[in-house]
Amino acid sequence: MKTIIKLCVLIPVLLFIPFTLSAGSSGELAYPLYSPLFLGGGASITNMDSPQSASLNPAAAGNFQRVILDLNYINLANWDDQGMGHAVNSALSYPTKYGVFTGAVHFLTTEGLGAPDMNFGTSGSLDIGFTKDISKNLFPGFSVTGASGRVNDWGAALNIGLIHRPGTIGKLQNFRWGAAVNRLGRSYGSGNSGSYFDAVPNNLTPQLGAGFELIDRENFKWTVNGDVGFPAVSDFKMEIGQTITIQENLKISTSSSFILSDTINGNYETIIPSVGISYTFSIKPKDREQTRLQTSEVQIQAAGAAMYNSTSAIGVGATIPFGVRDTNPPVIEHDYTDTIYISPDLNGVKDELNLPYRVEDERYVMGYTFSIYDEEGILVKEFRNKDERPENESFKNLFDRMFSAKTGATLPETFRWDGVMESGEAAPDGSYEFKMAFWDDNDNRAETALMSLVIDTVPPEVTVDELQGLDLIFSPDGDGNKDTLTIRQSGSDELLWEGRIETQSGRSV
Repeated sequence: MKTIIKLCVLIPVLLFIPFTLSAGSSGELAYPLYSPLFLGGGASITNMDSPQSASLNPAAAGNFQRVILDLNYINLANWDDQGMGHAVNSALSYPTKYGVFTGAVHFLTTEGLGAPDMNFGTSGSLDIGFTKDISKNLFPGFSVTGASGRVNDWGAALNIGLIHRPGTIGKLQNFRWGAAVNRLGRSYGSGNSGSYFDAVPNNLTPQLGAGFELIDRENFKWTVNGDVGFPAVSDFKMEIGQTITIQENLKISTSSSFILSDTINGNYETIIPSVGISYTFSIKPKDREQTRLQTSEVQIQAAGAAMYNSTSAIGVGATIPFGVRDTNPPVIEHDYTDTIYISPDLNGVKDELNLPYRVEDERYVMGYTFSIYDEEGILVKEFRNKDERPENESFKNLFDRMFSAKTGATLPETFRWDGVMESGEAAPDGSYEFKMAFWDDNDNRAETALMSLVIDTVPPEVTVDELQGLDLIFSPDGDGNKDTLTIRQSGSDELLWEGRIETQSGRSV
C-alpha cells in the first residue's frame, strides 16, 4: 500500500516536470489569500470552520446549521521596493432543509506589489456552492466559479468535493478526510499568458486531505491536518498545518507548504512556518429569545506568512454566526405513571405492551431506542431506528437524498412489545422496567425515567370451601345467632380479587 501511494504521488510529478519548470509561479498561492484562517493554519480542504472553506472544498459547509458571515482583508507588502498588494474577501453560508448554500466574493490585486513571481494582476471572482449531509458525517458538495480581471480575461469552472468524518480511528481522534477537484473549466489567467498552467488559481487541480486531533480534552485540543494536490495535473503541492485550541475560544495555528515547481525555480518562502491566531468573543443577546439574525459570538482572526520575492502577507478577519446552535434535546411526552401489566399468552387480552408517545425537537429527531430491562437491570429487548448501512446504499439513493428536503428518522406511532426477548424466547413472568430515548442531528439526547412493567401469564387460582350443613344457615337479624356467613377461601397473589353474592336471579347484592 505504501508503494502504491508513493507511485501515485511521484508518477504525475515526474511526467509533468517539463511543464512545471517552464511555468511561472503557481496560481495556488491565491488560496491562502482567501482568509487569515488559511494564511496561518493552512488552506486545507478538510477545514469546516468558515464559509470561505467552501471555496477550497464545496463540501466544507455541510455541517453549518446557522447563517454565517465571513469578512477579511489581507495586505501584501514587498520589503524590497515598498510595493503593496491587497486581497479582500467575503463569504456567506445559508442553511436550509434542502442543504447549505454558500456564496463567496474574492478580490485580489498584485499590480503594485513589485514581485514578479506573484504577478497575478487584478481580478475578482464569485463562488456559489451547495452541500448537504446525505448520511451521518458524509458531506458531498459542488460549486461554480466565475471570474474576471483588468486584462479582459475571464474564468468559469465547476468544483466538486467530499468530506467524510468516520470518527476516531486508533489514536487519531475525530478523524476526517476530504477530496476535491477544483477548477474543472477555465480559471482566470488562462488567456492572459496563453498558458493553461498560469491560471489563478490553477486549472483542474485534484487534492486529498486529512485531519485529526492528537489531543482532545475539555480545555485543550491539538489538531493536525495535511493535504497533497496536483495543480493543473502537472505539479505537486503539499501542506501541513496544526492548531492548538485553548478553552474553546483561543486558537493558535501554524502551517508550512511548498509547491514543487516554485521550489525548483527558487521560490521556497512558503516553507517558512506561518502563524495565525483567533479568539471567539461571546455576546449576550439584548433579548432573552434569540432570533435568526442575532449573533451570540464573533471570531476575530489575524495571521502572517512569508510569500515569494521578499513579500509578506498579513491579514485580519471576522467570522460571525447568527442565531444559536441547537443544544436542546428532544422533548418527550407520555401518559404513563402507574405500573403496566401485560399477559402475552395469546388469549387476546393484554397480549402486548403498546405505548403511544409524543416527541418534538427544534431540528430533526435522528434516532431512538426503546429498551426493556429485567429485575437485575439486564437488557432483554431493545428497539432502535434502522441503521444507515453502506451495503443498503446505492448511487441513486445518495443522489435522491442530495436534492431532497432533509427529514429526521421515521418514528413509530407507538412502541409495541409482545414479550419476546432478544434471544427469541418468551420473557418469564416477573417485574421489568422500560424507557424511551431520542436524539437529534446534533447528538442532543433525551430519555424518560425507567417505568415499571409486570408480565403475568399464569391465570389466577382460587379455592372456596363448600358450605355444608348448619354452615348454610345465615340469619343476619342481630340476635347474635348466625348473624354472619363465613366463606373460607385461598388463592394466588394477584393485584385484585373480586367476590360477589348474588340472588337466585343473578342480581348482585
